Amino acid sequence: MPEDGTAVINIDDPRGKDLVELAKTRGQDVLQVGRAEAADLRILNRLFTPTGQTVRFNWRGQVHQVEMGLIGGFQADNVMLASALAIAAGADPERV
Repeated sequence: MPEDGTAVINIDDPRGKDLVELAKTRGQDVLQVGRAEAADLRILNRLFTPTGQTVRFNWRGQVHQVEMGLIGGFQADNVMLASALAIAAGADPERV
């Protein structure tokens, strides 16, 4: 990762906190993703349906809800991480 890059880290991972500290000591910006209260992009709740799931999430203090036609709880994690990667790469968070 370039020195001026933004690290996107799943802080629910057992090594997540270690990776956050490593990135910060390297002087990198960090976007934390997960269910923990410290997450910048935080999954608040999921409701599973026969065709997918409804996900409530918080992006830096603002709550949003989205319907996803993806089956499997892990899919919400994947979408949140992909969204954070897009934001870290410069995408407008309101459009992601």
